[in-house]
Amino acid sequence: MAKLDFLYDLPIGQKGEANIAKHLNESYGYEIISFNDNNTHDFILSINNTHKTVEVKTDVYCIPPTKITLPSGAIVNVKGRDTGNLFIETECRGKLSGINTSKSDIYIYYYPLLNEAWAIPTKKLKRLLKENNFELKENAGDENSNTKGYVIPKNKFMSEFKVMAINIPWENQ
Repeated sequence: MAKLDFLYDLPIGQKGEANIAKHLNESYGYEIISFNDNNTHDFILSINNTHKTVEVKTDVYCIPPTKITLPSGAIVNVKGRDTGNLFIETECRGKLSGINTSKSDIYIYYYPLLNEAWAIPTKKLKRLLKENNFELKENAGDENSNTKGYVIPKNKFMSEFKVMAINIPWENQ
């Protein structure tokens, strides 16, 4: 997320959910049934008349490299920022959270500034976490949140996910 501050990041997450729902509707024709405001899932969609629940995690920390033209006309290369990992939250403030509380059918990790999303069936993600010795990162969230989660190297495990190009403009909050 952006600032590791839940109240600041909440609208960013909600915007990510809306963008992913829009993409799934416009690109695949999936009907969005409803949005949800608890930790079990973010929205329900209909795929071939079957309802599926979706969890979306939005990560605006990662940014692509870019070029900026200064008023003088000089062009400056700005380095991108990307850890190369997916962070799958498991616990926050001493309680199970993230993948441990999600009841979703589909788990999507969305990088709006990289214009991509990584989708995986939630059961498959849980199996992937169980069968691999991923690094467990602690103190990864807001100050004093004691957020814990697994770090999945994207390049090594890309084949486990459906990586989608998301071409919905992201305006900074």
